[in-house]
Amino acid sequence: MNLRVAAGSAFIFFVLIISFFVMRDWAFNKMVNSLLSTNIGVIKPVDVNLSKTIILDTREKIEYDISHLPGAIWVGYEDFDLNRVKANKKDDILVYCSIGKRSNDIALKLQSEGFSDVKNLHGGIFKWVNENYVVVNQSGNTNKVHTYSMSWSIWLKNGEGVN
Repeated sequence: MNLRVAAGSAFIFFVLIISFFVMRDWAFNKMVNSLLSTNIGVIKPVDVNLSKTIILDTREKIEYDISHLPGAIWVGYEDFDLNRVKANKKDDILVYCSIGKRSNDIALKLQSEGFSDVKNLHGGIFKWVNENYVVVNQSGNTNKVHTYSMSWSIWLKNGEGVN
């Protein structure tokens, strides 16, 4: 193979790889946006202030135990209990799950109970980790993330997927 053909092949391969990652991000955001209610505000990871926000993890306990956002309180989804929400109805509340659907549902419940400032983390813990923000477990910082299922694991670019 001559040098020109090899360089051309390498360039095409590079373009395909870049396109895959760009398209994956676009597809992820499109999918997330299709699952969210317009009645709930969303916030991007870069805009989250961990020190001024009550953070509620709306995933299942096994997912939370693998990793969660620093300071997050587990409130669950299937067995969501308002008594786990240790917040005043005027507090800034951030809810999240894997990508945002379950947390959207819990945010709607919180709003119906009178919580006035509830926002959903756009893209959930997947986007949080993909943008290189820290997650923790009982031992401290970790790179593990429960991916909910094998099919959802394609959306996790960074970290170590566990399911």
